[in-house]
Amino acid sequence: MPATHYDVWLSAANRAYESVPYEVLADWLQQGRVSSRDRVRPAGSDHWSLIADSPEFSIYLPRRDVAVADDRAEALEPVELGLPIRHRRGDEDDDVDMVPLIDISLVLLIFFMMTATVAVGGSKVIVPETSYATLFSGQGTLVVGMDLGPGGQPVYSFAVGDGPPLPADDGISADAVIERIRQKLKSREAGQTLGCRVAAHHKLPFEVVQKFAGRLGALRSEGLTEVKAEVQERPK
Repeated sequence: MPATHYDVWLSAANRAYESVPYEVLADWLQQGRVSSRDRVRPAGSDHWSLIADSPEFSIYLPRRDVAVADDRAEALEPVELGLPIRHRRGDEDDDVDMVPLIDISLVLLIFFMMTATVAVGGSKVIVPETSYATLFSGQGTLVVGMDLGPGGQPVYSFAVGDGPPLPADDGISADAVIERIRQKLKSREAGQTLGCRVAAHHKLPFEVVQKFAGRLGALRSEGLTEVKAEVQERPK
């Protein structure tokens, strides 16, 4: 059984290599880097021998005798050299593995979707100042205005339909607005539906508008059909 490592002495360069693996030395022989005049010995041994006299390596040396075919049919047959063929990793074309690229793309897609959702949900949109909302108003619509009063506190107004609020319904409190809506709900005709639109000043805190909209939502049990908030430019 051949040894696993060998010492190689290149006579032409007068240089020795120690503990060269058997497979590497076999590759050197096939590449022509080691000739039959060079010497070899098992690693740790004291006896040098020619490559040509070593059966385990002489098979890798180029042969001078060329087999001559007896006839044309034999000449066309493939010639078996009996040498082990070692394929290198670089000899074959490597296919590009797309699985890691797809995984990274999906992770980035999920990341951007989550960050975009958080950004939209937590961002404050700058909107024009408001006084009255008429985009969704009508004869059966109750309109509540939330303007910015002194000290940043909200000031409320109440109107019905497209008309402006009456003087008594402008600059009132939130409780007064709730009471007026309840009166309208009680005095509505049979089968009539009433919805409420809220127009809030863009500088009012979101929590203040949300809290007031929650109070309006509680009036659904008394007949209020819908509650919507919107923004419109202040009339000039």
